[in-house]
Amino acid sequence: MSTPERFWALGDYDRVAALIAEMGRAVVAAAGVRAGQRVLDVGAGTGNAALPAAATGAEVTATDITPELLAVGERAAAARGLAITWRLADAQDLPFEDGHFDVVLSTVGAMFAPDQRATARELLRVCRPGGVVALGNWTPDGAAGRFFQVLNRFLPAPDPDAGPPPTAWGIPEHVAELLAGADVRTERRTLEVDFTGPPEQLRDYYRQHFAPVIAIRSGLDADRAAQLDRDLLALFTAEDAGPPGGPSRYRYEYLLVLARVPVSPSRSRRDAAAAAG
Repeated sequence: MSTPERFWALGDYDRVAALIAEMGRAVVAAAGVRAGQRVLDVGAGTGNAALPAAATGAEVTATDITPELLAVGERAAAARGLAITWRLADAQDLPFEDGHFDVVLSTVGAMFAPDQRATARELLRVCRPGGVVALGNWTPDGAAGRFFQVLNRFLPAPDPDAGPPPTAWGIPEHVAELLAGADVRTERRTLEVDFTGPPEQLRDYYRQHFAPVIAIRSGLDADRAAQLDRDLLALFTAEDAGPPGGPSRYRYEYLLVLARVPVSPSRSRRDAAAAAG
């Protein structure tokens, strides 16, 4: 299961998404999503942003590269009586016309696409002039960023020609450069994770449900897997801000990004980007 679409089918991502569901609601609110708007959720996973966006009465399309995640989201939408179009699509090459959506959303989804510049161009391209691209991205120096730093210690050395890591989307200067041409505003926010168990339970929760942890552990020998478990426990113990004896409290920092797409000539932004190289 080495391809990205199969990778994210490992474990049960919906169980992890539930821990950070508040981020989706916050990004939807910050974007000002309202009834009648055409809204796209990119890298939607199981619908953390798509579901609350649809609840406003907006016309929502949710895309992801992993069909298993879309199927979970579709069932959740049906259970809530929400009409959402679920579509398999790559954030780096979205199958929509220029300027088709009033609002383009992504909560810790599009940031994991390998080609950051192509992804940024696509987010801007499919958003109408005057529309908003609204993102929630993990910061490299927050708790989620430190979590990925632990995982990276158990991966092979990165290709020197590889681009910036996904958490670079959480650096204001970098995301402003990626979304150059738009009016980009950023704000650091803190998310209270919906989990109050002790660090050992949180470690085991990620070990059971989160694809990156599952995939990395499967490639380690017993000693290295045990070391990863110890390192994750140490991380979550350090991050626990709850009182002695519990309940535990964990807070993840993310960067809220609001990018207003400029009113532009009718020329295709895809063509303009291609011409610029």
